[in-house]
Parts: sequence; structure tokens; C-alpha cells
Amino acid sequence: MDKAAPLEVLIVEDASGIAGLIQLFLQRSGLISGKNAGVRVAGSLAQALEYAGSNPPDVVLLDVTLPDAEGLQAVSALRAVVQAAPILVLSDRDDADFATEVIQAGAQDYLVKGALDKKSLERAVRYAIERERIEARLKLLDSALEAASNSVVITDIGGRIEWVNPAFTVQTGYSKSEALGRNPRQLVYSGRNSKALYAQLWQTILAGKTWHGELINRRKDGSDYDEEMSITPVMDRQGRIRHFVAIKQDISERKRAQDALLESERRLELALAGADLGLWDWDIAAGTLSCNARWAQMLGFGIGELEPLLANWEKRVHPDDLPSVQQARQAHLRGETERYESEYRMLHKEEYWVWILDRGKVVARNAKGKPLRALGTHLDISPRKRSEEALREREAKLTILLASMPDLVLMVDTSGNLTQCDLPAGDWFFTVPPPFEGRSYSQVAPPPVVQALDEALAGIIGDGQPRVCELSAPAGGEERRFQMTVNQLADSSRFPSGFLVVVRDVTEQRRTEQKIRELSYHDVLTGLPSRRLLMDRLQLALAAAQRSRGFGALLFIDIDRFREVNDRCGYAQGDRLMVGVSERLRDCLRAGDTAARLGSDEFAVMLAELGGDPGEAKQRASAVCDKILAALAQPFPLAEEVWAGSASIGVRLFQAGSQGPEDILRRADRAMYEAKAAGRATWRFAEEEGDR
Repeated sequence: MDKAAPLEVLIVEDASGIAGLIQLFLQRSGLISGKNAGVRVAGSLAQALEYAGSNPPDVVLLDVTLPDAEGLQAVSALRAVVQAAPILVLSDRDDADFATEVIQAGAQDYLVKGALDKKSLERAVRYAIERERIEARLKLLDSALEAASNSVVITDIGGRIEWVNPAFTVQTGYSKSEALGRNPRQLVYSGRNSKALYAQLWQTILAGKTWHGELINRRKDGSDYDEEMSITPVMDRQGRIRHFVAIKQDISERKRAQDALLESERRLELALAGADLGLWDWDIAAGTLSCNARWAQMLGFGIGELEPLLANWEKRVHPDDLPSVQQARQAHLRGETERYESEYRMLHKEEYWVWILDRGKVVARNAKGKPLRALGTHLDISPRKRSEEALREREAKLTILLASMPDLVLMVDTSGNLTQCDLPAGDWFFTVPPPFEGRSYSQVAPPPVVQALDEALAGIIGDGQPRVCELSAPAGGEERRFQMTVNQLADSSRFPSGFLVVVRDVTEQRRTEQKIRELSYHDVLTGLPSRRLLMDRLQLALAAAQRSRGFGALLFIDIDRFREVNDRCGYAQGDRLMVGVSERLRDCLRAGDTAARLGSDEFAVMLAELGGDPGEAKQRASAVCDKILAALAQPFPLAEEVWAGSASIGVRLFQAGSQGPEDILRRADRAMYEAKAAGRATWRFAEEEGDR
């Protein structure tokens, strides 16, 4: 997925605070624009279905607990409308069984709200979109296998058939149900292949290699056929073979054509053979052209349907090809070439073009050397031409792909010289201007790049394994970071022929990662330390208390009735209030104390070094609580009203060896709820375990 492209996101969440937090995470991750463009928030299933139907999203974030739907109902209903986008379920339930049911209902992922942060949400969204793309690709490949003209057979490691495509049933005569669960030997064994061939086949594939070869097999009706087959072992991540995939092609026609071609070339002057080749006999003086049945069949005709005249043959040659055909033929008739050969298109009876390889030779001349008779063959080379066209298309697509890639792609020969350089836009590290082809990489790149390439190539030559490294090099007037991937290229004989080097500029990515690490320690809205940083500082305070034998305190603060502010004044004013609360909290603290924001309307304050006497520490903590309550009680102007708020505060004293940071926070949280139960706008100390 293109990280720079903003997404169309549908958030289905009836809790506005959570929906806002999700939008904030998406915005900070770069998945949506800064103004939340492309994001739609639905508070009910009905609204979500309406939005999805009018503007299909790229991804759906779905809370399965909605006012008008519950659990799997929401997933199934949305999946029926949203066909191409992944659905990520958000839930308060950390329940593996329920998560499994959600995935089976059509969701891509299951996220627990309590464990959700920006990084995990970004990763889940990107992974889900990529998985959706991969699944679509797999469906396409499955359709391609079903439509393939070659037989495809998948077996387990014991050779039992697990899947065949329709071409297999056509080729062998066995239905899919007849083939599944059986060994191919039970179906198509002909007894005409040597035991040594089978031994070599099994030895190859059990060694984890692909076997290529030809077999003579037998159809269900008892007829034999020649087959060209490739068997490839499929391994799991531990390198253990789990399946075998066989691709099989009936080459009976090709084998017969090859045999016929060899025979015709040996006896071309007498033209006594042709077999599967189309055989033609041209009486040059009379202008008549006779042919055998196969020649006519290539064009869809019976042997008597074509009038035996050269002119009729020329009428069926493609007009674009006819001049070159006539030129090659006339050159041979004049004795300028040893034999006549041409490739061209001929019109089939069903009005499509058939590619023909036409070979011939003058076999009789008069005393003056004038040609009297010529014999030759036709070979249908349409499959080869289609393969060549497909290859050209793939090469053209590859060229376009390389041109559109943001990466620098280099081809290096075994002498270290650049043979190809696809240079995209951007700042790169080259020390000389292009072109670079024909020059050693050591002549065009700075020392860090040369050293990295030297080490990568030396390693690949040693073990043949790809190399990936990251390095810094000067580019565009600054030091930039580059990721380099080096792979070995091999020729048709599998000997090393060079190296493929792909270089990606990861400077901005690394800068972004650094910013993300920094943001993970502070709240984006208020700038206060996050829960993570608070826990780090609390751990340090416990270590300091170990040395001083003193007390500290953790205050868990919940702003009373904050939801009412959001409901009456809107989220923007709610955010403004939270910023104001954070500023007042800072004003109430000493330089060594820490104020942190834990969530929407929850804050925490860590007071360190309150003295060695527990009574004195309580008094100091109580004084800070009173100071905070007084500060929050001061009027705070909002857009449409003045807010004079309050808070419920839970306090937990701590000293070294008493509890860990999480336990201290949990007990302060519990004390906060006791303060709420006492009427709000007050504070309560957490009781010691022995006080209960």
C-alpha cells in the first residue's frame, strides 16, 4: 500500500471519544489527512450501511457493540455491503473464541480497545489492506489455475491427490472426484516408463528440487499419451516438504510433430514423410499446390475443400506478411539460398490467424537451372508465437514498473561494472553525472556505498545468499540513509552472470520512526507525559525511595462530568478544556513532580520525596490534592459557557519495596472511584492491604 496515499476510512463507533481517538491515531500515522478528510464516523449499523453503500471505504473500523446491532450481526451485515475493503473489529472483549468467530464472519482482524495505540492501529490497518490485496490476488491465481490449459495436480507428501484443475480431467478422462485421494500412479500408470526414471524423479523432489521430464502415461480409456511434466516440492517455513505441485502438458502432438520434422528433413528431397507436419508439393510450372490432410487441418479444412492452386494459398497469407514470404521464396527459386524458410500468418477457416513455420526446398530443376518442383512442410507455431508475445508484454511491463519504482535499480556484472541503471527522481549518492553503464561502481559511488557493495558481493559469491544492509552516504547536500538489497543473477546454466542491486532512500522513513518513538512518550493534545513515560518515572522514583527510605504519592485524577462538556459544547471545546486542565495541573506541582495524561479525561500526578514519615507524606499529598481541586474549581471560559469543574482523586502512597508501578496505579485508580462514590470533588487515600 502506498504510505503517502490517504485512505477512505469508515469508523463505526457509538462512543464519540473512542472514535475521536481513532481518528487522531489515523491522522498521526499518515493514513488520513490532517483535516480527517476521507473519514466518516457512524454511530450505528444502519448509518454505517448507508455510508458504505454511498461511498465504499478502503477500510472499516467496526465496534461490534452498537445500539442497533450486536456481535457477529454487525460484521456479517457490513461484509455483505463492503466487498473489497477489510473490516477490523474493535472490542472491549479480550476473548480468543469470540475473535475467531468474528474472523470467520468476514473480518480481517480483531483489536482489543484496551491494548490499542497509534502504532498497533497503523500496523493493523496496513496489514489488513495488504492481506485483502493478497487474498484478491490468490482468488485471481485460483481462477487462472482453473482456466489453465495445462493440467495442474497438487498432492500431499505421500503422493495422494488433493486438487486437480479441469484440464487434468480433460487430459486423462478421470473426473475430479475419481482423482482426489488417489495416487497418480493408480490412475495414469502405463508401464512404459523405466523404474530408474521414477527413482530419479523421487530422489529429486524429496531433495527439495524441481523435477522436469517427460513420461508416457495412460488415459482412463486406455490410450497412451506423451506428457511433459514439472514437479515442484512446496515447503513450510521450517523447510519441510508438505506438498508437491505438478504441471503437466500433453505433448503427444508436439512429439509427433518433432518426429515428423526430423524425418521430413532427412527425406525432404523425396517428401515421403510429413506425419504431423503439413506437407506441400508445388508444381512450379503448372502453378498447382497439393497438400496432405494435416496441412489442410491446420487451417480448419478437409483435404478436398481447398482448390490446389498457389494463388489460393497466397490469398490466405496475411497481407502484411505476404511481401516477405514472396521475397524469401523468390530468393530460393533463384538459387540464392540453400532452402526456403519463412514464418507468417495464415487465415483459418474460423476467421482467426494461425502462425505457420514454412520450410521448403527446390527438388527439381531443368538443364538451365530453372526450378520445376519444390517440396516443403508447414508447422503450426501459434503457441510459440503467443509465448513470445507474452514475453514481450512482460518485458514491457517490467520496463514500466522499473521506471515507476522509487528505488534505484542497478545491474552489475561479475567484474563490478554497471550494465544497467534505472535512476528515479530524487537525491542519490553518485559522485559523477550519468550515464553510468560500462563503468565500475567504485568509479561512480562514494566510499560508504563502495564498501557496502564490496562486502555484499563478497558474501554472495561465498554462499549465494542475498544481502540486505543499511548505510549512510552524502546525497543532495546532506547525509541520507539508504537500504541496499543485493541478489545474484544466474544464466540458463545457473552460473552467476551478475548482480541485481536495489537501493531505497529510507531517510524520511527513519526520521518518521524517530518522531513516532518520541510521540509515544507524550500525549499529543496536551503535551503531558504519557502513561508509558509516567511508568518509567515512577520506576525511577521507587529506586530513589530505596536510597532515601522516603515516601512518594501517586494521584489518579478523573475530571468529573467531562462527557457533558463534549455533549454540550463539542469535542473541540472538550479538547480545549483538557489543555487547560493540564496547564493548571502543572501550576500546582513542584519542579520534580510529574503530571501525565492517561486517557480522555484521566490524569495522574506523581509526587516524589514527600519525606520519611508516612503521616507527613499524607499531609503533603493532601495539600496538593486540595490545591488541584481549588485550581480546577476556578471558572474556565468555553465557547458557549463557563466551566467550573471538579475532579475525583485517588491517592496511593508508595515507598521502595512496597509495590510495583502498575500496582500503585491500580490502587490509586480504585481510590479514585471511592472518591467518586463519596460525591465527587474530593480525594481519597488507597487503603493498605492490611487495613481492610
